[in-house]
Amino acid sequence: MRKVVGALAMVLVLTAAVVYNRRLETTKRAERHARVASVVAVVDTCTPEIATEGQRFRLLSVAGTICSPEQIAISPKVPGRILRILVSVGDSVRRGQELVLLDLGDLAAQVDAARAGVQAAEAMLRKARRGKDARTIEMEADIAQAEGNLAVARAKLRQAELGLPLVRQEARADATKASAGVKQAEAGLSQAEAGLRQAEDTVKRLEYLYAHGGVAAVDLEGARTQAAIAKAGYETAKAALELARAGLAAAGGDTPERRGLVSEADVEAARAGVKLAEAALTIARKGRAEALRIADQDISAADAQLRQARAGYAQAVASVGNGRLTSPVDGVVTSLDAHAGEYAQPGFPIMRIVSRGNVHVEAQVPSASAAAVRPGQEADITVRTDPPTILSARVSRVGAYTETGGRTVPVRLAITNRSRSPRLLRPGMGARVDIRTDARPYLLIPYSSVRYDGASPSVFVVDNGKARSREVVLGRTVGSRVEVLRGVTPQDRIVVAPSLSLQDGDAVQVSGQ
Repeated sequence: MRKVVGALAMVLVLTAAVVYNRRLETTKRAERHARVASVVAVVDTCTPEIATEGQRFRLLSVAGTICSPEQIAISPKVPGRILRILVSVGDSVRRGQELVLLDLGDLAAQVDAARAGVQAAEAMLRKARRGKDARTIEMEADIAQAEGNLAVARAKLRQAELGLPLVRQEARADATKASAGVKQAEAGLSQAEAGLRQAEDTVKRLEYLYAHGGVAAVDLEGARTQAAIAKAGYETAKAALELARAGLAAAGGDTPERRGLVSEADVEAARAGVKLAEAALTIARKGRAEALRIADQDISAADAQLRQARAGYAQAVASVGNGRLTSPVDGVVTSLDAHAGEYAQPGFPIMRIVSRGNVHVEAQVPSASAAAVRPGQEADITVRTDPPTILSARVSRVGAYTETGGRTVPVRLAITNRSRSPRLLRPGMGARVDIRTDARPYLLIPYSSVRYDGASPSVFVVDNGKARSREVVLGRTVGSRVEVLRGVTPQDRIVVAPSLSLQDGDAVQVSGQ
């Protein structure tokens, strides 16, 4: 029990000690902040000096060297015997120019076979395309013929539809005409019959008179002749009536309704012909679409085979090569490491080429003059050839002081009139570089204002009663002052000789204010 009480007492004591320490620390922190807030650092300031007179170079002459960052080793992809080397050391070569001829032996047959496969695939593709054109012409002809047949069938249908009412009218007219003929024939027969009876009565009367001596024999014969004529007329009229009745019977049997049925059958036949022609046209059009779809599939298959063959050929060329090594760039041959008759192996260079397409000039500018050099400035490059060659250039890069230990600054210049470069322009050649600098104003601040707390130099600028740290880029030193390339403006107030205790954001008061 005593141990438990002792442990509790120890815990209470420790807790009280922790609470007391925290309160004490809070009190001290508040006092410190109050003391710091009440302290205002008094600093001396100045504004950057704007300088122009006699401090800039109009023409800066330094030594330079023609350089090229790209050096290429020429070697084969597969082993082969060197047949011929087409260039020598120092020769200028163009991009794509042949340099070495190799004997690849059996490996060349693989490339030839792949090339033949490409040619065969191209022929198949041309054949498929011509087949599609021929099939298109054939199917277009079938469609044109089907369209013509449909037009003819529709014309026949139209003709049959227009002839149907005419046939019925014609049938009615024929029936009316036949009926009128019968009536006319009956009238003629009645007239002939009357004439025959009259002639027979006349003959009987004259025969009686002749028997009694009342008329001459001539009159009796004339009457008999007239009777014979009348009988012949009667027979003719009777035959005409029979003929008219036969015509009426025929017209009555071929009624308008019957003729209409025949014409309607012709119309239905014409309509069936139109449907057949339309179906034939639909089939022709579907056949054309299907034929062209199949032709397109053949073309796609042939095109796929061609792409496969070309890929195989490209793979063969990439793996084997074509026995001709060419230059990948415009440049100069700097060394030959093999000779004709020797065997070349992959990875072992036959020759080396330095690119001339990326030729530039490297120069070292003294630190005292480096502040005057900026990218974009123009320069003249005098190459030490016989006679000397002058080229135009432009500053493309200005390095840092740390690259050369602070004594000089590396400067790179790009040649702007590359097309006028001589063929003998090679990396390693010396040149004089004349850089045309400008005379723009620049800023100077006291060197004592610069602090080197971090990786970059900085200065303190007074801003609304606070000290603000700014990183700056420095240039050359002029006496006790240093040039500021970037980081401050002419309106800024720079703290001169800031104390080591001054921090960013501290409250400051400018001396004399």
